[in-house]
Parts: sequence; C-alpha cells; structure tokens
Amino acid sequence: MKFGVDDNFLALIENSSEAIIAVDAIGDVCFANAIAEKLFRYTKKELEGMTVEALMPEKYRQKHIHLRKVYMQHPQIRRMSLVKNLFILTKTGDEVPVDISLTPIRSEKGPCILCTIADLSVEKKHQKKLLDCIEKLNCSHTQLKEKNAQIEYVALHDTLTGALNRILFEREAEKCLLRATRYDRKPAFLSIDIDNFKIVNDTFGHIVGDSVLKEVAKKLISLVRQTDFLARFGGDEFVLVLDSVKKKEDACIVAGKILEAFKQPFQLNGHLITITLSIGIAVYPEDGKDIKNLLKRSDFALYQAKKQGKNRWIYFSKDFDEKA
Repeated sequence: MKFGVDDNFLALIENSSEAIIAVDAIGDVCFANAIAEKLFRYTKKELEGMTVEALMPEKYRQKHIHLRKVYMQHPQIRRMSLVKNLFILTKTGDEVPVDISLTPIRSEKGPCILCTIADLSVEKKHQKKLLDCIEKLNCSHTQLKEKNAQIEYVALHDTLTGALNRILFEREAEKCLLRATRYDRKPAFLSIDIDNFKIVNDTFGHIVGDSVLKEVAKKLISLVRQTDFLARFGGDEFVLVLDSVKKKEDACIVAGKILEAFKQPFQLNGHLITITLSIGIAVYPEDGKDIKNLLKRSDFALYQAKKQGKNRWIYFSKDFDEKA
C-alpha cells in the first residue's frame, strides 16, 4: 500500500527500533514497519488496510472509534500512557501492554497519525518477578529487611539512571499533592526531553547514549533540592517535580537554570557531547489538581517548546488546553 511521504522520512521510520504504524483519517492502517509486524504478528500486507480498532482488545473498540474521531479534529503529539493503561491485540489473540505516542503527519493520503508503540510486556514481567521475590523470600528478619529494601529499590527505580520509575513517581506525586492541599503549597511539574537524542544514539552508539541518559539524570538531580524528585518515563523522557514554589515564575527560573547548566558539554567515552533540553511546565493548582492533568499539561507545554525550536522552556497556557 502506498504511504506517500518523503523517502528519507519513510526510511527513518522503516528502520526504527520501535514498532510504528500510521493510521489514516478513517482509521485504517496505511503503513507498518518491520518491528510492528513482529509485535502484532501480522505481515505488513495484512496490517496495511486493517482498521486500527482491529488491533486492540474488543472491549475497547467501540469507545476508541469515538475517541479517534474526536482526536482527528484537533490532532497533536500525545503520550497516551500518561492517561491510561494501554493494550494491543496480536494475531494470536494475546493482549500485550504497550506505551503509545501519537504524532500527526501529512501524506499523499491526507492527514495521518503516526503511532510509535513500545512493548511493555518484558518490563511488566520483570516487575512482577521482582515483587514475587519479595513475597517468597524466606530468611531471617534482618536479612529479609535488607533483601526487601534492595529488591524494592530495583522494582521502584529506573535501572539505568536511578531515577524513580512510574510506580514510585505516582506514589510520591500523590503524597506531594496531598501536602500541597494541606499546607497551601504549589508543586511544579516539569516534563523534560533531550533534544535530538536519536542523533546521539545513531552517531555514538547506544553505550554512549546510555551514558548520556545517566549523566542527564545525575545533573538534573544535582540542580534541585532534596525535597524535589526526578522520574524517567522511558527513552529520553524525564519528569521533574519541584515540591513547592512560591509562584509559577519560580518554576520558570529553575527551568532556565537547568538549560544554562546543560550548555557545558559532557566528556563521555572519549567523546565531547553537547546536548540541549526542552522543558514544559505546569503548576498546581492553576494548571491541574491531579497527577493526570498536571502531566498532560506539562506535556502540552513541552510539545510547544519542541515546536518553537527546542532548547527552551514553555509554561502551560490555557490556549493549549482549548486545542486538545
């Protein structure tokens, strides 16, 4: 099936290390790369022409038709896992947990949505295995406490950077918002992406790329207070929560200091690497009173920072919400 996009862009998504499909305005799959074939267990020929709803569990299909039509009226970049847990349905009938990012594009077929799909099944099994180990450990009280602490740390932190993972982030963010309500505080949520991180991976390799991620996390943590906390949401996506700011401008000042600090290049594995960040900011309670909305709105602001040229921070505006 002809997709109708620039050849260089087509080659980029064809050779991506993540599963990618494109969905046209009526909900039909018009492109699938090799990783998508492997994930869904359909051939490329089978995938192209199927409705996107056929690739999800039946209980979600009817509601998704309505949500897709609403989204197509005002499409924009969105990480769906911030809103809900997602599953795809394979040809063999398996339901696989996934993380999906949506990116609107135009092709010869008209407006399309590029869906980048990350398989979370290995991560889920790993976490379950770790939590099962906690329950099954049978040793002395002292040893058990030590083992539990070690395993719990691994289960609740990103293994590469040491930042919080999604599970612990949600726990800490919930406690942060409860303190904010009780003591009239203003936590700030900063969604942070490394600009052009794929180029770093492609140029220097994944070992250097992993080192960059570790150094970025280390520097971000060093630039904020002990009461603030950092989470990695996968890939080059981080979320930094400032426990309390006096006013929204204070969060913007912190974001500015972060950008300034990253002007200094990293010396990694014999390479001198300069990176920049894009940051989206949302503050409780004016931009949202729960984790979902604060993440959603800081992510909207991050998208604007990317759109306006990267290497900058953008504070959430109600105008973004009206376009969602």
